[in-house]
Parts: sequence; structure tokens; C-alpha cells
Amino acid sequence: MTTPYDDVEYLVRSENRIAVLEALADDHHSRSKLQSLTDASRVTVGRILEEMEQREWVTHEGWEYEATPLGKLLATDVRQLIDTAATAQNLRDVVSHALYDATDIDLRWLESAQIVRPGDRGDIIAMINRVGTLYEGATNQLQTVGGFFEYRTLDIVRRKVVDEGIPYTSVYTQEAIESALSRSDARSHIAEILGTGNEIYVYEDEIPFILSIIDGTIVMGATDDQGGPGPMIESDEETVLNWAKATHERYKREAVPLDPDTLESW
Repeated sequence: MTTPYDDVEYLVRSENRIAVLEALADDHHSRSKLQSLTDASRVTVGRILEEMEQREWVTHEGWEYEATPLGKLLATDVRQLIDTAATAQNLRDVVSHALYDATDIDLRWLESAQIVRPGDRGDIIAMINRVGTLYEGATNQLQTVGGFFEYRTLDIVRRKVVDEGIPYTSVYTQEAIESALSRSDARSHIAEILGTGNEIYVYEDEIPFILSIIDGTIVMGATDDQGGPGPMIESDEETVLNWAKATHERYKREAVPLDPDTLESW
């Protein structure tokens, strides 16, 4: 008698077996149709069908095959297992990075997230340009919480907020604010943003990541141990967006507004 482990091993050791079972879980098919759907040979498809019929995962009537309720159950769960394994592979360096340690985000929420990795200078520039593109396309709201400013996108934020009237709320560490205000261009941009009535908050403790909410998309990143950029996560999943909004609000509650009348004293 086979064990559950035997059945799992049988199924996952062959992509063709999984493809056949998933195809039959979706609809009934002939052997020739399964060959075209899976790119498997006639002999391979025939052997798989016979083996799955023995396990009562598949049944047939005439030339048409379909998955049994047991087969459909397995097809759904094995696909979830494969998707989870793919997510684990994709997020391996994210989990090992400080970005994940600094958040309470559920990894399952990131299954469809886009991960951009700074493999070389071109990738770093692409990451910055991507954030800039998202800012340029913003039409509803901009929110940020983070431990550092990205000066190359600050002018875009200023234009969106000052010229187009898009609401903006940000929370930055005191160190990040001090660093920004030491630059005349950044100081000017910040003063203009505050002059519109939008708010920038100062958080006294460390924020080991930067998180931006741009309309319905979140972008999150962090620096590595040497101060260089780490992986950047981009997602428009509702669960991730709700988490990001709650995170922003939590840091905002623990921060104090930056007073535009005191900028000169920084």
C-alpha cells in the first residue's frame, strides 16, 4: 500500500504528471489533446493516464479523460505547493535582508510582487527610475515612511504636490530630515511642500526601510549593511496595500509634524 509521501513523490517528480492532472482538473480531454497541452509524447501521456487511473485520480469514458474529485483536490493543492516554493525561491534574498526583518509582512502576500535586485549600477538606476515613473503617474495620493530621502525623486514629489495638488504625507527619521535640510535644493523643496499644507513628520527612532504608497501601488526598499541598496519590492495587491497604509499610520502616530516655521533652525 502506498503512503501519502509516495503519492506526493510520484506527482512532483514529473512536470508532465502535474501538467496532465491540472489539465484534466480543468476540463475533459483526449489523449491527443493532452499531448498538445503538455508537449509530452504519446507513450508518456498513456503511461501517466494509466498510473493515475490506478490511483483513482483520473477516469475516462470512451476517448475522453477527466480528473476525479480526488484528482481535482490534488491538482489544486500541488499547484499551491509549487507556487509557494516559487515564492520562497523568489524571496530568498529578501528574507535574508534587513528589509524583511524590519517588517511584519506576510510572505504569502508577496507571491505576485515584483522584486527588483540591484545587481549592478544599471539595476540601481533602473530602480530609481521606476520609482520616479510611479511618482510621475500619481493622480490621487502620495505617502512615504522611511529612514532616508531619495533626492533624485524629491523634485518629482515637489511638482506633483505643489503644482498638481496631490495630497502628500510622509514620515522620516530625524537623521534623514537633518541630512535633507543640509542641502539647499532639498530644503527648498521641503519648504514648498510644507507651504501647501501637506505634512512631513519627524520620527525620532530608526526606520530601517523606505516605503512609498503611490496611489494603489506600494514600493519598499532598504539599504544593506554597507549602505548600498537592497532588493526593492513593488506590489499592487490589496492586502499589501492595506498593510502599507497601516504601517505608515503607525509610524505617523509616533512622530511629530515638521514645523515649517522652524526649518531655519535645523
